[in-house]
Amino acid sequence: NSLAYMPSSTHGRSFVEVHPAYDLAFLYREPAEVLVSQARMPGAWTVTSALEPAIFGVPPAGVFSLPRYEYRARGMARMCEAALACRESGRGLLVNYDELPGFVCDTLPQHFGLRLEAKERERMRCVAGSDAKVPTAAYADDRQAKRQAVTPELQAQVERWLAPRY
Repeated sequence: NSLAYMPSSTHGRSFVEVHPAYDLAFLYREPAEVLVSQARMPGAWTVTSALEPAIFGVPPAGVFSLPRYEYRARGMARMCEAALACRESGRGLLVNYDELPGFVCDTLPQHFGLRLEAKERERMRCVAGSDAKVPTAAYADDRQAKRQAVTPELQAQVERWLAPRY
């Protein structure tokens, strides 16, 4: 039993409590880069009404008054807390974005106890070379452009909600 991604704790319970038989690999990168990326092409979890606000530690009455970047930062903070709790349980593996794509073909299968054939590894390398949000496009390193797009307001949210967890 294994999962490659866990977006957040579930109603205040940790991933470990909700899924005791599963392992986790949590991909992380510079938080400000993630927030810039989510502003450009938002994931479903960033839609204020998509999840119960309590999952992100936001009171239901105040969820719609929060600036979008704060809601995203608070959501990411909860995701990081869930990943850290899983790692502390001994079943979580934290993966820095800088380790890609090599990690996907080597360490990830080992973490989940998989033995891949050469053909399977080659397919994984091919997929790992694609853009995660636009799989038909080749991966392009956009970290510098995202760092340049960080506003003072966004950086303040990173410092408040994410820096202690990153």
